[in-house]
Amino acid sequence: TGSRKTSISLVFLSHFGRFISKSPPASFKDTVNALERRAFSTKDTLLLIDDYHPEATKYESQKMEQIAQRILRMYGDRIARGRLKSTIEFQKEFPPRGMALVTGEDLPTGQSSVARFLGVELLKDQVDLEKLTKAQNRGSLLAQAMTGYIQWLIPQMDKLPDLLAKEFKQVREKYQEGAAHGRLGEAAAWLHIGYRMMLAYMQGLGLFHEEKAQEMLGECERILTMLVHKQGKAVEQEQPAKQFVKALAELFATATVRVDLLKPASRTDLVLQAGEKIGWYDDQFYYLLPEVTYNVVSRFLAQRGEVISVKERTLWKHLDEAKMIHTEVGSDGRVQRCPKKSIPRRSGLNGTKQAQEYRPRLLHLRRSVLERESESEE
Repeated sequence: TGSRKTSISLVFLSHFGRFISKSPPASFKDTVNALERRAFSTKDTLLLIDDYHPEATKYESQKMEQIAQRILRMYGDRIARGRLKSTIEFQKEFPPRGMALVTGEDLPTGQSSVARFLGVELLKDQVDLEKLTKAQNRGSLLAQAMTGYIQWLIPQMDKLPDLLAKEFKQVREKYQEGAAHGRLGEAAAWLHIGYRMMLAYMQGLGLFHEEKAQEMLGECERILTMLVHKQGKAVEQEQPAKQFVKALAELFATATVRVDLLKPASRTDLVLQAGEKIGWYDDQFYYLLPEVTYNVVSRFLAQRGEVISVKERTLWKHLDEAKMIHTEVGSDGRVQRCPKKSIPRRSGLNGTKQAQEYRPRLLHLRRSVLERESESEE
């Protein structure tokens, strides 16, 4: 807060009209239906949606999160929400037809959501207030510049779609190399092309030569690559497998849960530990009770207002793809992500008496996974 993000955004918006007031055209106080209509109405232009911020109450926080998720999917997928009339006829749909610029003090959650935008962190004291004031006072010149740019584009409109489609594929491939999600490469590619077209317009006006244009385009590429990489880390943190392991590591660190030694050699190995028992361990694996572990992690995340975005089976699939668990392939060729494991029954253990074993299906989580997570937290 206080970083001048709304003021800067209104200056950006001044390319499309007179926006110098303190009231942006849209905000997270609006309803989803109102935002949908505004996204449809602002065709070929920019819609500023202001002030995504943490709320004091859980209800208000969830409501704002739902609006953020809806905005991201509207613009990310370019689709509208289908509705029916009372006569069971389809109502008119209102898909987004422009671009969205969102300001906020927090980030939405979920891997898919975080991958649908390209974020820029703006800290206090990073804004040159003198330059900001100058831009605000000359906002009408920005609209004039946009008018000139559109007039420059019009004679090229018949050729541009094919040319830009080809360029988009080439540029997207470049940014995709370091992207954790395909949508990030796409977002960077569109911004790159928009910036390159603007430079071509300005160069045509004689504002600078080819060498300067290439230098500025190179700086643009460097910054977008950095943003894609940074956003990619945020996407990885929201991956279900990463989210699960991180939460599990915290539960172990706080002794909220525990695992027992799989095969204690003597009574001295039977150390009484605190926490809810969720499985066993040996030198290589944590053998976790699948449903118990999933429920414990879910409750832990719910206390922080978070959720695992996938069900158990899908989560185990994510862990498998990340090579975090041991799996087995059955005679029918099916992958078993919770193989059976022989577990001694502790109730019969007295002295050297052998305990009877049973074979439940357990999640075989590699111990090295949690060790790496603990090290990264430190």
